[in-house]
Amino acid sequence: MKMLLVGNPMGKLIICLIVLTVVLIFLINFKKTKSKMTADIENEILKWDETSIGKGDFGAKTFLYRGKEFGHIHKDGTLDIVFGKQLTAELLQQKLVQKHLYVPDAAVTYKVSGEEKIPFAVSLLRFSYLIHFIKDNENDMTAKRTFESEMAKLPESLSSIYEAK
Repeated sequence: MKMLLVGNPMGKLIICLIVLTVVLIFLINFKKTKSKMTADIENEILKWDETSIGKGDFGAKTFLYRGKEFGHIHKDGTLDIVFGKQLTAELLQQKLVQKHLYVPDAAVTYKVSGEEKIPFAVSLLRFSYLIHFIKDNENDMTAKRTFESEMAKLPESLSSIYEAK
């Protein structure tokens, strides 16, 4: 059978079509998986007060608090967040994230490459959201208590960074 397929031009064409079909099926499933992961993250973000989702550059979904961006995710699962120099340096030092390609001193990148990466991606976005929240409500005591309570729910790797700030 192998000799029949490899030895003639029609056999080679059949093998190429089979390989292409397998690759296409893989790519379609990979894209669906990335889309589902992105949708799961979006659904979680939209549960938070005063959040919305907009369209960003290069097809990214932008996460907004009161109309201001606190992070965005690209179709390939690349999550980018601007934290400023100090928090970015702390996150990079702990090796929790990667340097952002275009703004390496003030922003981070986190690759959401599988379902197991979603919880930390959401935590990073929540961290950014809470920082924006407290900056907008810094003189409100109720907001300060909410901020402290919500920060305590984050992984210690994140909440301890802000406390050290």
